[in-house]
Amino acid sequence: VSVMVNNIKKAWPQYGLSSADICYEIVVEGGITRIMAVFADYQSVPKIGSVRSVRHYFLDCSAPLNTIFVHWGGSTPGYDAVKSRGINNIDGMSMSKVSFLRDNQLKKEKGQEFSNFTNAELIQKGIEKKKYKTQQEIIQKNETIITRYVKEIRA
Repeated sequence: VSVMVNNIKKAWPQYGLSSADICYEIVVEGGITRIMAVFADYQSVPKIGSVRSVRHYFLDCSAPLNTIFVHWGGSTPGYDAVKSRGINNIDGMSMSKVSFLRDNQLKKEKGQEFSNFTNAELIQKGIEKKKYKTQQEIIQKNETIITRYVKEIRA
């Protein structure tokens, strides 16, 4: 999975970045940056965030990795790119009660855009709700097919 993470000073401390396999930092509007954290094993994602919106240029980095893109909202070009490229995504705007948690203390202290987080369990719920296939599921299915085939050959 790829998870968009806020990177302005007010959003600090960030959570989960040190557990990512890859982090991309790209300048967005106004000279600020956002980080896209990539996890090879989505089941190992710790609490991560605060989660922010999709921008189309981050999809250029995530698409070759074939990740599920986790974000909260997005720019118009970001949403257009998700749709036109057929990117599997989990968006807090429509899945907030399924795949995200809100830190109400941070919401009170810093604002709503700094209070949205996710983790492995919540991402799994989003994957199940959207019926996305994961590489792990495909590998397990292939292993089952190969095991059956080997048993048939040996029989």
